[in-house]
Amino acid sequence: MKKIFCLVVFSLFFTQVAFASFSDVKTNTYYNAAINWMADNGVINGYVDGTFGPDICVKRVEFLKMLFETLELDEKGYDKNLLFKDTPADAWYADYVKAAKFLGVINGFQDGTFRPGQCVSRVEALKMAILQFNYGKVPIIPSDIPPIYYPQDVANADETEWWFEYINYYLSVNILPTDHFTKTPTDAGVGSYVYEPLSSMSRKEVAELLYRMKTFRDNSDSEYYSNQYQPKYIVKKFDGCGN
Repeated sequence: MKKIFCLVVFSLFFTQVAFASFSDVKTNTYYNAAINWMADNGVINGYVDGTFGPDICVKRVEFLKMLFETLELDEKGYDKNLLFKDTPADAWYADYVKAAKFLGVINGFQDGTFRPGQCVSRVEALKMAILQFNYGKVPIIPSDIPPIYYPQDVANADETEWWFEYINYYLSVNILPTDHFTKTPTDAGVGSYVYEPLSSMSRKEVAELLYRMKTFRDNSDSEYYSNQYQPKYIVKKFDGCGN
């Protein structure tokens, strides 16, 4: 009887979440599939008014939580001494911070803070995600897989910039969509694209980034991310159902 009940609950859960949608996320947007998948799997939530807020920036601790939830990682049990001076032990995000610091995903700032409520920048998010998905290392890019396209500000950047290797990897495997680039007129009047690496990352961008990374990992036979594939569903555990 217990197993039957668990199966019914599991079935009801996926019946409910399979139709997740938000009033401010149109079906023809490039990030629609990512947001719906993230919502279906409980990684993200919308607001009480039925909106998602795709252009709202993501806080640094919010990004950590989304990252851990996407990878189904357990954030519990890490030493409290791993906390930064601005991350209280009783904060809802404390476990995520401790786990991420232990795993080498975050280092904090030189003043000993983590700045949990600060909007995560694009390159900060890219770094945290790539390290968490790849066990603390940046994968080696085969020499025959050059980036398809460099936005102008990345192409003009010094390759010694701390964030360059992360963006280079994402562009090489097609995980960083060109939809995230901004078209800006140049002095010559010819349109060009920029990425603005240090700008804040929005909710739609984070959803798309983590969705693409999980898809790429779950379909590891491919050298590039492709929208022909989908990530595997996250298996939810219900109290009382056992393992």
